[in-house]
This record gives sequence, C-alpha cells and structure tokens, in this order.
Amino acid sequence: MPSYSPVFSAAFIQYTASTPNSEFEVPAGFTAVVRQVSAYQDIGGYDLGVFLQDDADAPTLQFVSLKDVDIATCTYWEGRIVVPETGIISILWSELGATPQFYVGGYLLRNTLS
Repeated sequence: MPSYSPVFSAAFIQYTASTPNSEFEVPAGFTAVVRQVSAYQDIGGYDLGVFLQDDADAPTLQFVSLKDVDIATCTYWEGRIVVPETGIISILWSELGATPQFYVGGYLLRNTLS
C-alpha cells in the first residue's frame, strides 16, 4: 500500500534585507504550486515581477506583475501556477523605496506515491 505525504504550505521566496533570496529551484521528485505572491515597502514604490522557467537554460515566463507607489501598503496575487521539478521560480524588482519585503509561497507535491 502506498504511503502519502502531507501537503504543507511553504515559503519558496521570502525576500527581506536580511534574507535576500530571490530564487527557488523545485527539487527533483516534486512539483511546486505557487499560490500567493505578496509585496510590501515602508515608503516609496516597487515594480515586482515573478517568473518561472523549466530549467536554468530555458527562457523566463513572467506570471505576476505587482506595482505600488505609496506609504506602508501591500499588494498581492493569489492563484495557481504549476512549476515542474527542477523548474525555477524567481523574482526581479526595481527598488524605489525603503525596506522591501517580497513573499512567494505555495506547496510542493511529491511526484510519486511511495
């Protein structure tokens, strides 16, 4: 009888000044499902793009664009984007304001039942 792995939400990218990660590679044996993208800055603005690609040599595809110029505001996107194993999720932004914080989250699905 196959065993099943529980599905947990995961932060793929959680960018802050102290944790400046801007890329997540989906591990072999898993498929990632992006469910939420959030962006925040104390003051100023940002133009945030979220991209996926099948592998490091593939062209990027932008699937989210968030823009904001104001004081202490948050913008977000919710949906379902599937990224295959060894695919890459990345963010790119123009930083115009102070203390940007970006989050890309979802869950990992195991590709085989074992």
